[in-house]
Amino acid sequence: MGALEIVMVSALNYPSLGGTETHIIETSKRLAARGHRVTNLACDGFGDLKKTEILDEVEIKRFKAYPKNSDLYFSPKLIKELKYLSADVIHIQGIHTLIAPTALWKLRKSRTPVVLSFHSGGHSSQIRKTLRSTQFKAISRVLSPVKKAIAVSDFERSYFQDVFGKNGPPIDVVPNGTESLDAFKIGKVASISRPTIVSAGRLVKYKGHHRLIEAIPYLTSEYPNIKVHIVGEGPYKPALINLINRLGVSDHVTVESFRRDERGELFSLIGRANLMVLLSDYEAHPVSILEACALGVPSLVLDSTGLHDLVKDQFAYPVAPGADAHEIAARIKEMLKSKVQLNGMYQPTWENTVDKLLEIYEEVTSQ
Repeated sequence: MGALEIVMVSALNYPSLGGTETHIIETSKRLAARGHRVTNLACDGFGDLKKTEILDEVEIKRFKAYPKNSDLYFSPKLIKELKYLSADVIHIQGIHTLIAPTALWKLRKSRTPVVLSFHSGGHSSQIRKTLRSTQFKAISRVLSPVKKAIAVSDFERSYFQDVFGKNGPPIDVVPNGTESLDAFKIGKVASISRPTIVSAGRLVKYKGHHRLIEAIPYLTSEYPNIKVHIVGEGPYKPALINLINRLGVSDHVTVESFRRDERGELFSLIGRANLMVLLSDYEAHPVSILEACALGVPSLVLDSTGLHDLVKDQFAYPVAPGADAHEIAARIKEMLKSKVQLNGMYQPTWENTVDKLLEIYEEVTSQ
């Protein structure tokens, strides 16, 4: 296969730290390193980023989105740009904003093959969660340009096979990967008498950081020096800080964030931890758990949605979705005392992800 011109379309991109954005930039850089020409189209939700940027031979173009500071991402200029770009394949990344349906509508008569990655996620708004199935069914009506869809987990593939039915595109599973993190591995983690726990992810309610905070009062009598790092940014931050203060655990909990150029510091923090915790209502295939596993740090997750796939593949240990704070604390104590460690059935890398993407690109461009 010769060099391809690949256009990736998404709501957000670098320097955002979300799982979808990490997937896009990590695969784009590696595709470019293999000699392909890669252009990323994305929104600038706050209007404070460069309109055009070159990062490791990847051209990133950003466009205004409306409403400003919203997570809907309606961007007429981005969609119009699709008309002028030369591409062998257009890869739409993410299905939960207005980018996917508007781009698919624009491309409905295009001869350029389209690949659609779901990168589905949860939402803290009950109204938005209720409307998701309706939104996805509406998208099913504009799937004609899509030659192949991509899920990041078996759970996500099954979910969208049910949503789209027999008229949907074929769906392949291409898991997320991790970069080489050997340099950040710590030979000696925090002492069991002074355990460190990390919960990383956007600060929104469905991510479940509050569940870990609520469990801390049940841990401090046995572990008076326990330290919990809540890592992320988002609109739920004030509520989490209020909860920390109300429960009187401010000496044990730190809420912090890292920029993308500070990922080394983040990996060092995780590498020193005794445990990574992700008690999220919905995840497709979280990169943070794969990174923790690569760093040799065990993870505790809610046994539901795409997190169940990580439990099944031995990347994480489960806690029941309906577990209360006392039960979550008991599971954490169990894991701290047993010093458990899972290595996963395999350790996926971003190079593995790119290998599979190129197989799909070759398939759709040869049809």
